[in-house]
Parts: sequence; C-alpha cells; structure tokens
Amino acid sequence: MTEGRGDKWNLEDLASYVIIGIISRIVGAIMRTVVIFIGLICLAIVITGGIMTILFWAIAPLVIIGFLGFGLTLLIA
Repeated sequence: MTEGRGDKWNLEDLASYVIIGIISRIVGAIMRTVVIFIGLICLAIVITGGIMTILFWAIAPLVIIGFLGFGLTLLIA
C-alpha cells in the first residue's frame, strides 16, 4: 500500500502519510510476531513428535521380544 504525494506542501496530506506509515509498520510488526509465534509452536510440535518417534523406535523391539516371551510362557504353562 502506497500513498502518492502531491506537488504542494500540504500538512494534512503529510500527517496522513505519516499516520498511514506508522499504522502499516505496526500491522507488519504484529503479523511478523504472529507468524514467528506460530512457527515456534509448529517447531515444538515437530521436535516433540521426533523425540517420541525415536523413543518408540528404540523401545519397540524390546516390547516385541517381551510379548513373545510372555506368549511362550502362556503356551508352556
């Protein structure tokens, strides 16, 4: 969004350009903050999911072996 400037020096136009510029910067800063915050939340979710996947990947073989042993004890008993 841009505002064009006329040929004459008009204080009302100058004030409106300054106000529009300040409002644009405030809206931009708010949008940037929201996007960064959403990105950090997504990053935390991905890291948590990755850690849970690695833990499952490490523990799953032990659980399978344990269930196999438990099943064999049920068959023998």
